[in-house]
Amino acid sequence: SASLVGSEMCIRDRDITPTAYQALLDEIIESNSIESNVVDLLDVELSQGMACVQELIKHAHQMGIGVIVSQHDFKKTPEASNLITTMEQMASYGADVCKIAVMPQSLADVAALLLATGTMKENHPETLLITMSMGRTGCVSRLCGGLFGSVMSFGSMGKASAPGQVSAKELSDVLWACLLYTSPSPRD
Repeated sequence: SASLVGSEMCIRDRDITPTAYQALLDEIIESNSIESNVVDLLDVELSQGMACVQELIKHAHQMGIGVIVSQHDFKKTPEASNLITTMEQMASYGADVCKIAVMPQSLADVAALLLATGTMKENHPETLLITMSMGRTGCVSRLCGGLFGSVMSFGSMGKASAPGQVSAKELSDVLWACLLYTSPSPRD
C-alpha cells in the first residue's frame, strides 16, 4: 500500500508483491520531471532483490532522483560483520545512502550496530549511512548514531511512527549537546 503524508510518500513493501513494488516505484520515478521535481529521494528496500534494486537505482538516477537503499530487521540484530557486508553491498549497487534498521535483543546488539556503523564510516568515508536500532533498548542509537557515522535520525512531531523514536525536540536537544561536546574546541 502507498500513502501520502505531507510531502512524504510511504510505501509499505511488505504489503505488495515484488513486481508490483517495482512497478509502483517506476511509476513514481517516471512521474518526476524537471518541471515538477516532486521526488528528491527514493527509499528502496534491499529485500526486493538485487535485480530490482539495481534497476530502480539506475532508473531513479537517470531521472535525477537520489536513492536510499534500506534493510529492516524487525526481529533481531545481525552480527556487526554481516551489517557491514550488507552496507557494502548496498553501496556497490549504487545507493546514495545506505540505511539499516534493526531490532536489538540486548545492549550488545545496539553496540554491534554502532560498531558496524563506525567501521563502515572509517573504511568507506564516502558512503552516507543511516543506521538505527529500534525499540527502547535501541533508542540510544538514534541519539548518538551521528558520532559513529549515521548522517540522519528520525524524531516524531507527535505520535512516534517507529519503535524507540523520540520527539523531534528531545532529539534536537541531544544532538546539539553531542555536537557541542564532541567537536574540537579552540582549547584542544
